[in-house]
Amino acid sequence: MTSFINGLSVNSASIMTVISIIFYFVECLFGYKIIKISCSIAGFIIGCFAGAYISGTVLALESPWPVIIAVAAGILLACVSFWIYLAGVFVLGLFFAFTLAIKIPYPASMSESVWPVVISLVIGIIVGILAVKFQRIIIIFLTGAGGAYGCINGVASITTFFTSGASSMQFTVTLLLGAVGIVLQLIMTRKR
Repeated sequence: MTSFINGLSVNSASIMTVISIIFYFVECLFGYKIIKISCSIAGFIIGCFAGAYISGTVLALESPWPVIIAVAAGILLACVSFWIYLAGVFVLGLFFAFTLAIKIPYPASMSESVWPVVISLVIGIIVGILAVKFQRIIIIFLTGAGGAYGCINGVASITTFFTSGASSMQFTVTLLLGAVGIVLQLIMTRKR
């Protein structure tokens, strides 16, 4: 029975990774066109993590409350992000910038502390504010770069295409896909 459950978990993780790769690829190429959907998904993810963290860690609630609160917070933030467009743009900017900033190689003395999260959150908030101010160009840049990063990272996680010594190749492919996504979106959204 345990091997069946472990196999099911591995298969589910692989399926979710493939779905994520497809979503990030579409996000990279068409992010500005599907911004409300992206805002809702980012809002749901952020709401779930925030709800789970606050209810499970800060408030130390017993099961099943952290799960219930996480899903409720995710749904709430997803709805707010969809219906209040500028809030969604802010959340999307925060989400992509935080995701990229948390990958910055921090000094060893900081890596085990809360500072990388705090710094990444501050970067995310600043980019979120800029995304609201300069919507089109920031959204195109964030969805192109963030989508490329998520897509290539997903491919790297389920294949051996990018081996441990090929991180520069993975970085190069991410930059190229991001550039293609940004240029394509700029072309598709230019004013005629």
